[in-house]
Amino acid sequence: ATHNLHMLFFAGSMAGQGGVSLRAAKAYTDQVPDGIFYEALILLRFGWFDEILKLEEIPEQPIQRGLFEFARGYAYLRSGEADIARVYLNRVREAAANTPEDVKIRGRHTARQLLGITAGILEGEILREEGLLDEAVTVFEDAVELHEGLAYDEPEPLNFGAHHWLGAALLEIDRPEKAEEIYRASLVMHPHNGWSIYGLEQALRAQGRNAEADEARAYFQ
Repeated sequence: ATHNLHMLFFAGSMAGQGGVSLRAAKAYTDQVPDGIFYEALILLRFGWFDEILKLEEIPEQPIQRGLFEFARGYAYLRSGEADIARVYLNRVREAAANTPEDVKIRGRHTARQLLGITAGILEGEILREEGLLDEAVTVFEDAVELHEGLAYDEPEPLNFGAHHWLGAALLEIDRPEKAEEIYRASLVMHPHNGWSIYGLEQALRAQGRNAEADEARAYFQ
């Protein structure tokens, strides 16, 4: 039953169905020790940052705790508390570096991978907030490389792709051709994913390819 819930909230994350995803994640939390970290990641995917900060239970297992703390740090950043976000970033980075490689989620995914990806996303967003966009792109690129190296799993361990953050940063520094490449790569990994299609539309429009952008918009709809 918990596997079905996991599949449901992952699919809901990909399809933009926040209500479905959150209900499934809450049911998962009720049944799985430390499962609240997935509830936090669902809330993050849909931008419900205030709700992340209301979560009281803290996971005990190191990877689950690290992912939970990534979500909290991201929520604090979005709440205007960059200093607190950095405290959480340091915790996630430390867990990524110090958790033994034989400690895994679902027997396949290590802290170095999962917490490396999410720490990269959080660090990159902190850098973007500071206006350090070139540095942010470099950090996001590292996160994408880690993400593309994850072992196949159903469902995957993370309900979002680092590509989305990299693509947005590339658009912000006026590199729409590279952003297009990143969003298309994301669509190979996750076909029909709305987050990637939306980014692809923006990348095409920034290049003046309006007819193709209109096609992407229709695809998104």
